Amino acid sequence: GEFTMTPSSLDSFVMLVDEEARLPQLVRFLRTQLDAKKKVMIYFLTCACVDFYGLVLPQLPELQGCPISPLHGKMNPKARKKAYDWFLAQPDGAALLCTDVAARGLDLPDVDWVVQFDAPQDPNAYVHRVGRTARMGRRGSALLLLRPHEDTYVPFLAVRKAPLTPMAPAAALPPLKAALTKLAVADRAVMEKGARAYVSYLKAYQEHVCKYVFVFDRLDLGQLASAMGLLRLPKVRELGRKRKRGKDSWVEFEPAAEVADLNAIRYKDKQRERQRQAGRAKAAAQAEGEEAGAGSDRASRRGGRAAVATRKEERPRLSPKEEAAARAAAAA
Repeated sequence: GEFTMTPSSLDSFVMLVDEEARLPQLVRFLRTQLDAKKKVMIYFLTCACVDFYGLVLPQLPELQGCPISPLHGKMNPKARKKAYDWFLAQPDGAALLCTDVAARGLDLPDVDWVVQFDAPQDPNAYVHRVGRTARMGRRGSALLLLRPHEDTYVPFLAVRKAPLTPMAPAAALPPLKAALTKLAVADRAVMEKGARAYVSYLKAYQEHVCKYVFVFDRLDLGQLASAMGLLRLPKVRELGRKRKRGKDSWVEFEPAAEVADLNAIRYKDKQRERQRQAGRAKAAAQAEGEEAGAGSDRASRRGGRAAVATRKEERPRLSPKEEAAARAAAAA
């Protein structure tokens, strides 16, 4: 097949870490590498995930001001070229967050680390990813993050001549849920991109080629939402299915207490917020107009019924004697 042995100049590591600790481990690892002026490529499963993490990572206290840029297939060609050129030009280390499609065919000669926050859907892409480093005789390193229930991917890759060395997670890192929640409450763009990333992730996870390794039913959907700092669980079919299966597969999730009404969350971008408010005002006026129209329809229907009733009441009534006389006259 297409899968080939990874280069001997490549050091490949794997870190087994549970849902809540995945992002804190990535953030600490990234900070360490950027401080050492290393160039790092980080792979995510979907474009929406790259969008979300590209927005929030540089705003987290530990990575504030760090050189981080997203690159994915749904960006327009000009923006992709700009991100690529920017990464090439960084002299003192930088991080490029990307998807498989966006990174394919790009020539990036001096990548020190390839980090796979998410394993690829197709295992053949694993070697393409790690092949971004350790090129032309240079040493390079790769790190794959896996959840404990995904650990059978390690022997699977070993059989395919891509052995991995365990890397111990950094000790006692606090979760990032509170920091992410704070960002989502402060900016509607973060809230919306988080929800989109979550929904796209659920769909993409189900499309893994190695379904016996990446078992969707073993993914904790509530923990994943918490780890991403979501304020509410998005309405998705996958959550409904889990609920129908009974209590054992119920999705445990605590909605953020910081905000009661999601409509109150504003965009940081003032122009976007003005557009949103104008759209809301227009929709409210439209709904009001429709309600008024429906109200006048109801009133006219009620008025019509009342008029008919009145007309019925106004008809002169004949006494039984007059009615019998009128009938006899009509029959004559």
